[in-house]
Amino acid sequence: MSDDGRGIDLQAICQRGFEQQRLSSNQSAHFPQAELLNLLFEPGFSTSQGVTDLSGRGVGLDIVRSQMKAMQGNVAVTFVPNQGTTFSMQLPLTLISARLLICQAGQGIYGMISEEVAQIVSSDISEIEQLGKQRVLRWRYDGEEQTVPIHPLSRAVTYTNWLAGMQSGGNEGLGTAPTLTSSILILKHQNSWIGIEVDRVLGEQELVLRPVGSAIAPPSYVYGCSVLGDGRSLLAIDGVGLIEQNQTKSNSVPAPPQPAATQSTKSVLVVDDSMTVRQVVVATLDSAGYQVIQAQDGLDAIAQLQRHPEIQLITCDVEMPRLNGFEFLMRYQQEAQLPQVPVIMLTSRSNEKHQQLAKQLGAAAYRTKPFDQGELVQLVNQLIEGRVAQ
Repeated sequence: MSDDGRGIDLQAICQRGFEQQRLSSNQSAHFPQAELLNLLFEPGFSTSQGVTDLSGRGVGLDIVRSQMKAMQGNVAVTFVPNQGTTFSMQLPLTLISARLLICQAGQGIYGMISEEVAQIVSSDISEIEQLGKQRVLRWRYDGEEQTVPIHPLSRAVTYTNWLAGMQSGGNEGLGTAPTLTSSILILKHQNSWIGIEVDRVLGEQELVLRPVGSAIAPPSYVYGCSVLGDGRSLLAIDGVGLIEQNQTKSNSVPAPPQPAATQSTKSVLVVDDSMTVRQVVVATLDSAGYQVIQAQDGLDAIAQLQRHPEIQLITCDVEMPRLNGFEFLMRYQQEAQLPQVPVIMLTSRSNEKHQQLAKQLGAAAYRTKPFDQGELVQLVNQLIEGRVAQ
């Protein structure tokens, strides 16, 4: 946000800072410009000569900075004398806007990325059959009949108990899309399809997503949360990731324990706050025969490592919320109970300073985005095989 005024009077800032005993001198030349500009954001600081209902109390910029920090963002100010002042606010990429298909399952309200839903069909049609314990949908796509397994969303999600009591109310503010009763959302899953059954489809909206917080680490299938126009909270989820995680859990329960020597599947942890990047990396490693576990940031990665001691390698982004890539490396080295495996930094930061820091913190390799998929698989193979050989 910029204006075309006279800029900022550094001497006036210095004088007021001296009067409030924040500075040791009233001469602006004695202090760096950044230090003087930072005073503008301090609580109770103002260069105004009078106090009104709108200004002069020194709370405006203080509130701006505190709110930006609460969203893990930043605010900065620059100016050119007699030309104007610019305030720049930066928000993390995790505060994103997405077009969501909003649906209800049980007491929860959920959103799925609209582009990921291929079709919505009614669940009471005659094409639904029972094959053993699995309900399936006979669905035609491009002239061919597809067998689509159906998964009730209300049973699959186990993370939303904290939403109970917050989602009462009607459907106001959900647009004009018709309400469908007991519907199946069909999503692409690798070379096949899956169906997610919901109680109702409420509409489609462009919503701003925020991280769900750090009190309880969210599962990897949770993109973030948002608030609807009627005040109800919404959880944005990756439907395919949710079903895959549930299938992994169910498959692991009845399987008898096997000696470590017979377990040939190699596990890799992919850490990135961008769901798009995660999907690309996951698809690349999955096609190479790796079992891939996902984490949204460094804090989530620590939790996944505690749950999955079989992980043999980690790919990690640098810029992430809560715990960024460098902070993750430092904490990972300190967690003695965690198995120490190679870490590949996979980031858009290409300068030498970041690469050197990553190596100092223990990263085994550093690659920049966009990355060559074949080269990444080759690097992962080399690092895992080298670790096994040791």
